[in-house]
Amino acid sequence: MIVDQAPDNSYGGLDFPAKLSTSPVIGQALWRTAPEFAIREGLSQAFAPGFDIPDTFIDDFQRMTFTSYDHSVAEQVRYTDEKPLNERLEQTGVPLLAVFGEQDQIYAAREALRAYAGVTRSQTQLIPDAGHAPNVEQPMVLAQLILAFSAPAHPGVAIHGNDSSG
Repeated sequence: MIVDQAPDNSYGGLDFPAKLSTSPVIGQALWRTAPEFAIREGLSQAFAPGFDIPDTFIDDFQRMTFTSYDHSVAEQVRYTDEKPLNERLEQTGVPLLAVFGEQDQIYAAREALRAYAGVTRSQTQLIPDAGHAPNVEQPMVLAQLILAFSAPAHPGVAIHGNDSSG
């Protein structure tokens, strides 16, 4: 399952202020001095416009170090630049549920979902009234999608893995 992660960065990405926050020296200085209102404004890109950002996100952001944030962004870009996620997932043959918030401000949700729709055994879903964090903005809708996707195709029939004991 993929929630709001485009196959690669060609589908969008962070806006200029967020990119600035990862730049050497400037990013480190901003990280240490940003007041709560600036953090809240920066995090607003991760939610649908007008969504009230939970205080726990601000707290988590303030506990994170610049280095951990910078490295995670850089590694994600490196990984998907090497080979986009839709291509990696196609090779696995594993069923895929790809979900995006309809109001995602980081990635072009519909374009990313079209790429994932090309993966064999995939299902895609756009969640209304959600941005880049449908797990926070529409948790019940996302939970229902996950449950429906993970339900056995034939209720009452047990699915077993390979038995190599015999």
